[in-house]
Amino acid sequence: MFTMKKFLILTILATFIAANASADDGYFRKKHRAFSYSSMEMSSGGQALKNNYGAAFTTTRTYYLHEDPIAGFMKFGIDATWIDLSYNNYSTTVLVEDEGLVDSQLHQAEIGLQAGISLTFNPVDKLNVAIYGRYAPTFSASYSTADATILGGYMGYIVAGGRISYKFIGLGAEYRSGSGEMNDFLEGGTSPLQMKGFRAYISFSF
Repeated sequence: MFTMKKFLILTILATFIAANASADDGYFRKKHRAFSYSSMEMSSGGQALKNNYGAAFTTTRTYYLHEDPIAGFMKFGIDATWIDLSYNNYSTTVLVEDEGLVDSQLHQAEIGLQAGISLTFNPVDKLNVAIYGRYAPTFSASYSTADATILGGYMGYIVAGGRISYKFIGLGAEYRSGSGEMNDFLEGGTSPLQMKGFRAYISFSF
């Protein structure tokens, strides 16, 4: 099982390798900003909810591990996403005392980091294609409008995706899957939470 301790050890090793990696000197962009449309599904207590809409913003830095491209057109790198912010909105029904079942809006906000490996191709001119896999430790919180329930806790996501860009602008998509334990800050107690879905995004690389 992937624990927080293992993640911290891998992060330290990745930072050490990145510190000794060569600087980028070609059409391999290092800094990426992404604005995403988010489509997510949450499952808890046997109930599954599909979001109405969602959005996310991330900032990522790629540390290339070698200066000269392999075969003249590809580089391995370590990706560090220093900011990963997202919001998703859900519709559900909640059992409220003295009122019965009440329609509710569920607001979910998350903030996290990501770290992983990537492979970037520069097949021609300023065209870049990148694929990546990352682990994303995240704090997730939700608020129900019907009964004012506030839940929050740690989520561990696995992220896999790809991006194609020309010059500084690109398009990408990624699949996300994670699980964690949510704490009820008002009533006490915990409940398991599973998340899965995808993001489609536009990126700006520098």
